[in-house]
Amino acid sequence: MSFNAHFFRPKQTYEDFSVEMINWVVEDSSDVLCIQEFCTANRWEPLAVELQILNSGRNLAFQDIELPHGKYKMGMAIATKFDIPHSELYP
Repeated sequence: MSFNAHFFRPKQTYEDFSVEMINWVVEDSSDVLCIQEFCTANRWEPLAVELQILNSGRNLAFQDIELPHGKYKMGMAIATKFDIPHSELYP
């Protein structure tokens, strides 16, 4: 499945994050889930999507861009129950 997460923000919103959307991604049972506009921040538990996916037993490959403020990371992610060969991000 492919999903554009819009950085887990509701439409027309730039300050809030959608916990419902994050929960949907974490609980998704697709064999392979490709997530565009993925966003994660370990400093705020509801937005720690990266850790939530890993804790769900799936593998994650995540390529993020550097942001000047460093509050959270954004980029592209693949979550899967399969091994991700040659992944330097999460072996």
